[in-house]
Amino acid sequence: AQGESAQACAPLNPEYGRHKNNDGSAGPAADNLREGEDMAGTDECDVLVVGLGPAGAAAATAAAKAGASVLAVERRQSLGGVANCPEFIPVPLGLHARAEHVVIQSIAGARNHLNNGTCTDSLLPGFVVNRDAFDRALIDFSRAAGAQLRHDIVFSGLDADRSEATLLQNGRSRIVHYRALV
Repeated sequence: AQGESAQACAPLNPEYGRHKNNDGSAGPAADNLREGEDMAGTDECDVLVVGLGPAGAAAATAAAKAGASVLAVERRQSLGGVANCPEFIPVPLGLHARAEHVVIQSIAGARNHLNNGTCTDSLLPGFVVNRDAFDRALIDFSRAAGAQLRHDIVFSGLDADRSEATLLQNGRSRIVHYRALV
């Protein structure tokens, strides 16, 4: 979609599912659906991303930054914050770990203890991150880039010949026409 104007995946409401603080400002990435909100009708977008784990959130961010209209859907009831433990990520992924409270420790390399009793050393540098904060930061980056993020939505069907995906939420289906599916 480079060179084309980016358009939201109409008719989606950009405030759909966004958490609000008590003062009405946008809150953290733990989007929760408001009572009575659901999907209906048909949407079109340049890129449909199914799953908002680290890879899906990174894909949604990259596509939105490139100017594509992006709809990213997640089957879980909230966005980000699935893992509640520290995790190692290599330096290239560390670009996504620049948010506050994400990096716990920088790592120059690692010693791996294998099942056969041997040890190997790895010089792969990286970071130990707070995985919950890392996932939430990726969601925030996607949203800031302009991707439309939705949760509690099940990918239930695909017609690749027509570039159509069927999504379900609260027992209602919706057809999304896409140019690229991730």
